[in-house]
Amino acid sequence: RSDAPLCLKGKRYINLHKRLGFSGTMGREMMKGTASVHLHTGLLSMDEIPLIYKTLCLMAKCREFGMSQKRREIWKNTDPLRCSMPEIDFDNTDARGILEKIVHHALSAPDLYTNIPVYKMETITFDYFLNHLSTIFTSVRLNMKGPTFEIRTLDSMPVKEMFEKLKLFIEVLEKKRGLSR
Repeated sequence: RSDAPLCLKGKRYINLHKRLGFSGTMGREMMKGTASVHLHTGLLSMDEIPLIYKTLCLMAKCREFGMSQKRREIWKNTDPLRCSMPEIDFDNTDARGILEKIVHHALSAPDLYTNIPVYKMETITFDYFLNHLSTIFTSVRLNMKGPTFEIRTLDSMPVKEMFEKLKLFIEVLEKKRGLSR
């Protein structure tokens, strides 16, 4: 699969494909050989960030929401600057601290066009940074389309199973938020 043609032909995807060919041992397999279900949770307030982010990080490691062993092997051998999670001490980090760690992690990843870490680039726009942020493939990531936090660890599955996972995902988050039906 690693040598199969790209489905998306934009410069961004071509450059990402090039980078993943040398940044790890299985990056191209990750890009073309894995499929996942992404589940998003919207943020009701900044105060929810620590609880929601920590919950999703824990969910990404559990059997019900974690990657299969085979996909995890591909993922961890892709690009350590894009796929590893930021180091966060949840017991001592507030919402601002979590966002700072996520941004710092993204700024450390190389730009797809120059291969220079983004924090070393002379000028970037906010829109450019948001686009760059979407090339960070952590198990849980900030998605600015919402804004949401997105868990990216579930392997593809039949639709029926996906609805069961979604129901469980909602139940876990409602319980953490203290909501009930």
